[in-house]
Amino acid sequence: MLFDVFAHSFFNPEPEFSAAELLMMFHFYFVGNPEGIVFDVASGPFSTAIWQPMAAVLERRGVRLRTGEGAVHFARTSDGRHRITSSKGQVYDVDACILAPSVPALQQLVAESPGLGHPRGAAPEDPGAGHCWREQVAAQTVTARFAVWRLWLDRPSAPGRAPFVGTTGLGLVDNISLYPLFEDESRDWAARTGGSVVELHAYALPDAIEEPEIRADLLRALHELYPETRAAKTLDERFLLRQDCPAFRPGAHPQRLRVDTPDPTLYLAGDFAHTPFPTALMERAASTGILAANHILHHHGAAEEPLWSVPPRGPLARLIHRKGLRHPG
Repeated sequence: MLFDVFAHSFFNPEPEFSAAELLMMFHFYFVGNPEGIVFDVASGPFSTAIWQPMAAVLERRGVRLRTGEGAVHFARTSDGRHRITSSKGQVYDVDACILAPSVPALQQLVAESPGLGHPRGAAPEDPGAGHCWREQVAAQTVTARFAVWRLWLDRPSAPGRAPFVGTTGLGLVDNISLYPLFEDESRDWAARTGGSVVELHAYALPDAIEEPEIRADLLRALHELYPETRAAKTLDERFLLRQDCPAFRPGAHPQRLRVDTPDPTLYLAGDFAHTPFPTALMERAASTGILAANHILHHHGAAEEPLWSVPPRGPLARLIHRKGLRHPG
């Protein structure tokens, strides 16, 4: 049951999930906190609690942000810089670039930019490291779909409910969150209206199940586990069904993309990229972003940002060593 919960938490079906990847994520979570799995949760929506304040800090330091504008094509300028064309038709010439898209978006960008990934001066048609890297990008795969459904209900949840509950073996639902119990915006809305904000997650969904069936199964589980919601009226809702999370299938590790690429001015960041230390998905996305930035800082002679992770060996390794037991590795 625990293996199934963890595999789904990383969006992958358990039978298709690398055991090595699962063990590494176990190690990351349980060695990272003495209490086990502990999360720090923002008290407000990420937009107002994290992203907008962070954007203001960056802009005060001269950063130009272009939100709502995607990169659609890469080319080289005559002096070897990257020329990026955006979805709004803008053109930007840059010395170095960090790409942090989803796997499908990265594959589309590489497919539509024949020179992307080749070192400066290399011809796109020439075989070499850039060509191998582009093939490696094309070989990346995504795992099964996931669904997120947020409901604004006209009545509260029962007293004593936990803010977050993980489930398995109860249908498609993997977890249920009660937002008024940990987020101030939802708490204020619930206090004004007498309602509640509930979010249902379902990961690693089978291909054959369509959206109406997903909704019906999630709602059935909510009513069964939280009977007070059976008579609730839905005042508003947001339903998201996506398939863009990386797959971590057995034997796929040699094909994993790294932060660095054959082009020393191009770097990758994201939950799909390999790290030389244990990480889980969100932590890997953040860590690879720092690693990529450090490459550029190093190139310009600036101080790199320290990056901390969990010890690579856990307490069981020391226990085995003291008892003189033999173990692989």
